Formats: sequence, C-alpha cells, structure tokens
Amino acid sequence: MKQLLTIAAIALLMTACGEEKKEMEEKETKTTEQEADKTEETEEESEEPSTPKALETKVLDDLLVYDSHAEIVEAFGEESVSTKFISGPEGMGGSENTILFEGTKDEVWISWMNDTTKSDLIAVEIRHPESTWKSKSGVGVGTTLEELEKLNGKPFTFLGFGWDFSGMTAFSEGELAKQGLGASLEASTDDHEMWGDGEYSSDDEAARKAGVKVAWLTLGNMD
Repeated sequence: MKQLLTIAAIALLMTACGEEKKEMEEKETKTTEQEADKTEETEEESEEPSTPKALETKVLDDLLVYDSHAEIVEAFGEESVSTKFISGPEGMGGSENTILFEGTKDEVWISWMNDTTKSDLIAVEIRHPESTWKSKSGVGVGTTLEELEKLNGKPFTFLGFGWDFSGMTAFSEGELAKQGLGASLEASTDDHEMWGDGEYSSDDEAARKAGVKVAWLTLGNMD
C-alpha cells in the first residue's frame, strides 16, 4: 500500500511537472510570437519609401534631366506634384508651372517651353526661406552677397529693391553666369538707399551693410 501511494505521488508529481512544463512552453511560444510581431511592426514603422536621387541630394541641377511634367510625376509620384498658373512680373503674361512638393520647404517651381504639353524644361526655381535645395555650386536661398561674389569670382550687379523686379540679378559675367543661375536678392534691413530700378554692385559698401542675400533662386536649362 505504501509503495502504491509512493508511486501515485510520483505520478502526480510528474503530471504536475509535465503540465507546468507545458504551460511554460506555451508561455515561451506566446512571448516569442509577441516579440516577433513587435519586431515586424517596428520594421514596418522604420521602413521609408524610396526617394529619387534628386530628392536625396537636394541638388537643383539634378532636376534639369526631366523633360516633361509627366516625367516629374513618374519620378516623384502624383502626390508630390501639382500645377499652378504663375503670373509674370508687372502683369506681363504668365505660364502654367509644375510645382514639386507644394506647400513644403522643399517646394520647387518648374517652367516649360511648351505650356500645353508641359514639356521642354526652361528653368527651376526655389523661394522658401528654409529650402534645402542648392545649385551644384552651393548657391541656395539665404546665400549671402559675399558668398555669391566669391562663387562668381568677381563682383556683379543687381537691381534695387521694392518693386516687381526687386533685387534681380542674372549674373551676366563670372562663374555663376556659366551655370545659368539667376536670383532675386533681398536686404536684411530697410535702412539703405537701394530702392527702385537703379543698378547696384555687389561690392558697394551700402550693399554689404544692408546684409543682402538670396531670396529666390532660378536655375535655367543651358542645353
């Protein structure tokens, strides 16, 4: 009798241990599955859509390879591209432009030779004060007068401020002229005399004191 009780006790103990082991294995399996699910969720959250080279590098020149609105859409996706009619200065006409990343700091205006088909790219332009786009030579919104003159290799002229052609320069001479760059400059202060349609030089003392810098940058297609 004692032997039977001993055997029964051992059997009960083994059964209990077996059930406990089974519960532990089930818990471990459940924990492993939960961790796997979390890992998959984390990987899915960390995954970002691939971006075109032009967007990754933020070099304006890279956009000149696209020859139509359709190619821009194909490269960046419909959700990143829109169109808008842009009026010319002083009411002089206007054109239907492609807008890339509209409403963001990376917004770019793209103009076309053929307005109807939106093809034959003429120029790209940036205006946002926090734009991260730059030309291959390093010019962007916020580039200072001194930096521009250094990159150009010589002084350049620009128009006065406070009208439709405010602060415009086309870099008619120098290194930047060879790159098809144009810009609209702005002064950091109104305490100056450079107003209206007069021409001023980048090496003028008044221009240096006014803290002149790039407000808009245009890059023309030289091909």
